[in-house]
Amino acid sequence: MGLVLGLGSAAMFGLGAICSRLGMRGRPHDDGLLMSLAINSIVIAAVLPFVRLPQWSWEGIVGFVVGGVVGTSLGRGASLKAVRRIGAARAQAFIVSAPLYAGIAGWILLGERVSVAQGVGAAIVLVGLAVLIRSRVVAESLVVVPDGSVPSVGPGEPRIETTTGFTYGLLSGVLFGLSFAIRKWATVHYPSAVAGAFLGAFASFVVVLASMLIAGRGPAIVRDNLRSIPWWFVAAGVAMSGGLLLQFLAYLVLSAWLVSLLLGTLGIWTLLWSALFIREDERIGMDLVASITLVVIGVGVIALASAG
Repeated sequence: MGLVLGLGSAAMFGLGAICSRLGMRGRPHDDGLLMSLAINSIVIAAVLPFVRLPQWSWEGIVGFVVGGVVGTSLGRGASLKAVRRIGAARAQAFIVSAPLYAGIAGWILLGERVSVAQGVGAAIVLVGLAVLIRSRVVAESLVVVPDGSVPSVGPGEPRIETTTGFTYGLLSGVLFGLSFAIRKWATVHYPSAVAGAFLGAFASFVVVLASMLIAGRGPAIVRDNLRSIPWWFVAAGVAMSGGLLLQFLAYLVLSAWLVSLLLGTLGIWTLLWSALFIREDERIGMDLVASITLVVIGVGVIALASAG
């Protein structure tokens, strides 16, 4: 049952990325982050009454808030920007490298040591990322428009990519990895994954909304979302909420390393969803398949080494 929960979590996160990409087609200035965070907060809040909460701990509460802002707000924000520029499948290839950075952050924050086997896994991940980056060099076309977005292309045309998109993808992997270590530290002080997920999602929603208001974009985005509800973004929020809850349920019956290994299949699930829903938008070539395969293998080696 735990394996099903872990794989289901990866599948839901992959589906959320695809829904976000579909929603971006009709909203050039909205990545769906605010809406997805709002949906996360609402869905997870609905689950909280059915969960027994542990004794209050300021350390744990602050840790979950910080971890949520780093991972859910900043990490997902960078991921969605990468999805817009390079497509969901390529963006997710970077995200599945997060355990590499989680291992580094865990060594710094938690005193966890990195074994030789984990180093081998990290090398495999880096090779996979190198294959992915190389695919950009041999792309048939490279176009950067003033706002940094990717213009639409017709079926059969080469995928337009930008260096900025790969930068956002790499940053998302780093931020997700760092948030994993912070949340792990918070769980030691406040062992409630569901409550932690809600605190992180709600704090991220507040941070994103505040940043949009400061930048002057908040009112316009809120009005647009209320005037014409972006149902693809809503679907993305629901799917990601399901991914979060399934992930936390998997932690109840599986070791953390095994959950991490199962979540490493996220890139594969994204490929499958891409093939089903946006085949004309995602050019899935051998370079991309090889890259995601190597990254998943590397993540698996790291997770298996962590089991010892």
